[in-house]
Amino acid sequence: MAFSLIFWRKTRVQPVLYLAAAILFLLAACQNSPPPPDLPVTVNNPPPPSFLLPWDAVGDFSSGLAMVERGNQWGFIDQTGQVVIPPQWDNVFPFSDGRATVIRGGKWGLIDQTGKLVVTPRWNKIFPFHDGLARAAYRTTTNEDKFCFLDQTGKVVLAPQWDQVDDFSEGLAAFASGTKFGYLNKTGQVVIEAQWDAARPFSGGVAQVKHDGQWGFIDPTGKVLGERQWESNDPLVFADGLARVKTDGQWSYIDQAGKVVIAPQWDDMDLFSDGLARVKRGDRYGFVDQAGRVAIAVQWLDAAAFSEGLAAVYVTDPTGRWGYLDKTGHMIIPPQWILAASFHDGHALVWHSAGSLRQCGFIDQTGQPVGESDWDDAGSFSNGFARVARHGKWGFIDATGQVISAPQWDKALDFSNGFAIVRQGDKWGFIDKTGHVLGSPTP
Repeated sequence: MAFSLIFWRKTRVQPVLYLAAAILFLLAACQNSPPPPDLPVTVNNPPPPSFLLPWDAVGDFSSGLAMVERGNQWGFIDQTGQVVIPPQWDNVFPFSDGRATVIRGGKWGLIDQTGKLVVTPRWNKIFPFHDGLARAAYRTTTNEDKFCFLDQTGKVVLAPQWDQVDDFSEGLAAFASGTKFGYLNKTGQVVIEAQWDAARPFSGGVAQVKHDGQWGFIDPTGKVLGERQWESNDPLVFADGLARVKTDGQWSYIDQAGKVVIAPQWDDMDLFSDGLARVKRGDRYGFVDQAGRVAIAVQWLDAAAFSEGLAAVYVTDPTGRWGYLDKTGHMIIPPQWILAASFHDGHALVWHSAGSLRQCGFIDQTGQPVGESDWDDAGSFSNGFARVARHGKWGFIDATGQVISAPQWDKALDFSNGFAIVRQGDKWGFIDKTGHVLGSPTP
C-alpha cells in the first residue's frame, strides 16, 4: 500500500493500468521471496532488539524489584520496567526484609527500597537479613574478619567478636569457638556450649550436629534427640516430616526427633513426594510408603519420583519406552516415549524420535498432547509457562500450548515471580506473562 501511495503522488496518467501493474509486481515479488521460517506465530510484534533488552546483566525480581546492570554499574527496576534506583553501584544483592546489600570500592553497605543509604559502605561484607538481623564482617587492623550483627537501621546490635558465625534461624545462630561449635541467641548469650564438630541452622525446632563423624539432632536447649547414627555430610532435608540418612552403606528414614522410622535396607532412596519415596535395590527401582511398606514393587530399570500423583517409569520390554504409573502401580499412560519428565503444573515434558532427530512436547495427565510436539528442546512448566526452543532460539508457551513469545531469544530462564529473564546477543531483559518486554511500548 505504501508503494501505491507513492506511485500515485508521482503521476495521474492511466491510474488503473499503473495500479494493476503495481499489484502484479508485488505478487511476483512475493512468489520469488523465500518461504517464512518454520516458527510459530506470536501474538506480539516486538520492537527492535536494541530497545527490547537494554541491560548488560539482570537478576530475578525480589520484593518487587530486580537488579540490573549497565556499564559495570548496578541498580534496580520495578515490575513496570521503570528504573527506581539508577545504576551506580559496583555490585548489589537482592532485597531481603526491605534492605539490599550494595558494594562500592570494595566496601559493603545497605540501601532501602527507595535507594536511600541505610548503612554507608564501610563493611568488609554484609549478608542478607535473617530473623531480622544481618551478619556483617569488620576488617581488623591485623587484616582479619570479625563478625557482628546489624539491625535494619544499620545499628550494631552484637559487636564484632566472632571468627565464624552463621545467620540466625529460629532465634539461634551457630558459632565457632576454636574447632568446636555451639549456639548463641540474639542478645549474644551462649545458650548451647561449643562442643560439636559441626553445626547447622535450626529448622522445625531441631538442628543437625556432628560428633566423632556421626550426625544427630538437638533441640533448642541442646538436648540430643534420638541417636547419632548416620554418615552423610550433606544437610538433611525433610519432606513430609521424614529425612533420608545413611548408615553402614544402607539408607533409611528418620523423623524430626531423630527416630528411625524406616530401617536401613535400601541401596538408594529419595525424599518422599506425594506420600511415596523412590527406592533402589540392585539395579531396580520401586516405591515405599511412609510406614516403610513397599507400595510399588522394585522392578523398574529407571523411575522418577511421584509428582502430582504420577511417576514416570522406564519399561524395557518390549518397547524400551517411558510411561506413567499412578500411586497404585497401575500404568495409566502407556510407555511410548524415549524420555519422560515429571509432571509440573499439570504437564509433563516428553521426548520422541523423529527420524534421526529427537523432538519434544508436553502431555496432560491423561496422556493427551498439549500444543506442538516438535520442539527441539524445552523446559518443564513453571508458574504456568514453559520454555521451548526451535532452531537455536527460545520462546514460551502457556498451559494451553499457545505460544506467548515466539522463539527469538538466545537464552531464556523459567518464569519466576511473574517474569522471565531473556537474553538476545549480549543484552538481557524481562518479559511478562503476555510475552511483553518490560520497558518497551505496550503492543
